[in-house]
This record gives sequence, structure tokens and C-alpha cells, in this order.
Amino acid sequence: MIDVIGQIGVDPGTGWGTSPTSTENATLRRKSSIFDGDVNPYDAFDPSIEWNGFAQDTFSGLGTHSVAAPVPFPPRYSCWVAGWWGWSALEGGG
Repeated sequence: MIDVIGQIGVDPGTGWGTSPTSTENATLRRKSSIFDGDVNPYDAFDPSIEWNGFAQDTFSGLGTHSVAAPVPFPPRYSCWVAGWWGWSALEGGG
């Protein structure tokens, strides 16, 4: 599963969400802050969480997805603390 729109087993009636961010008679475009799709087909679906809504048949931006720059992870520091066995145990005793 790569991405889910809706919720398996739930009948939304005419559509999920409210205008303009609705699955009925609207154009949905993924928000730039979303990097991954919704892979859980059973969780509640609210299109306004991951999508921006536009008037029906809005074709501007078709085929593009602007992505906000992700917050960088803090730098990884590595250090080794010698255990009770000392360096020689790690280096093969030689």
C-alpha cells in the first residue's frame, strides 16, 4: 500500500471532507509539508490533514508537487566508550 484516500469499510455518503477540501467535486493537491502517503487503509480519513482543496477541474500545477524543505535531523555523533574488556577485545588481542 502506497497511499490511501478514504477509509476501507466506511461509506462517506457524498464524499470525505468539506468544501473546498473534499473528495466530491474538488481538486485535491498534496500539501508541501507531506512527505509520505497514508498507508493505513483503516484509519479515519480527513482530507484537510494532507491535502489542499481547490475548485473542481483546477489544472494549474498538474504533475508537480512542491515539497517544503524537511527539518534536518540533528547531527549524529558517535563515540566509543571502552568497556571492561578494553581495546584488545575489540581489536582481536593483538
